[in-house]
Amino acid sequence: MYYALPSRIGMYGGVFMMVMMVFMLPTNIAVFTTISMMPPEQRFLIPFRAVGVVSLLSLVVFNIRFRFAYHGRGVPEFPRMLPHEEEELCAPFGTRTVDETCKLLRLEKPALLRVLADPDPSKF
Repeated sequence: MYYALPSRIGMYGGVFMMVMMVFMLPTNIAVFTTISMMPPEQRFLIPFRAVGVVSLLSLVVFNIRFRFAYHGRGVPEFPRMLPHEEEELCAPFGTRTVDETCKLLRLEKPALLRVLADPDPSKF
């Protein structure tokens, strides 16, 4: 969702939630089954500790992958946009590409994309 366009953030969020549910449902079933089968004095300690360890390891692996994405340069500052996404983004200005909009508004591309991504319209 790092690069989701404002018009598609809901769709990206919905797909992300569905994928996470598919991954988490078996885990939740296993944890709750384990909790119900254990003796009362150990009921929560072992399952919650196991979930915590797995969560921590997943976060570490994700951060390592995120850091070394794109050949160790991290995530690019701006996404590559498809032609129809550029047209949609630039339509209010009567242009078809971000480069044309940059020339029209006399802004550099990074500055233009930052302004367009800002939810506060008074900054434009």
